[in-house]
Amino acid sequence: MPDLLQTGLAWLHRQRETCLTSPAAYFRRDAETSQSVSVTASQVRRQFLDAEGIPVYASVMDFIMNSESLALPPEAGDRIEFNGRRYEVAPLDDDRCWRWTDQSRLAVRIHTRDIGAIEP
Repeated sequence: MPDLLQTGLAWLHRQRETCLTSPAAYFRRDAETSQSVSVTASQVRRQFLDAEGIPVYASVMDFIMNSESLALPPEAGDRIEFNGRRYEVAPLDDDRCWRWTDQSRLAVRIHTRDIGAIEP
């Protein structure tokens, strides 16, 4: 008997890929050439504590993509170009720079910081 939960998660990931993605370019650290990927952009509001323990809020951009899209896991310093902006892959607070979206490991969530507009 097939695993109903795994079947449902696979279906949901296919729906995200089909209906909720946009094209982006993924650059490995220090690489001049990019790889075309499909991403789901997700702006996240996070709370950090400053040196004095006062909460500071920041909006960061996460990108969700199929785990098979990249041959190697994302690394800090990689870049994503999306919608006219450039984002750098970076750890977020105590979290590494990426994580699995769920137990199926079919997609990854990549944390980034906005580093500016793409210059012509």
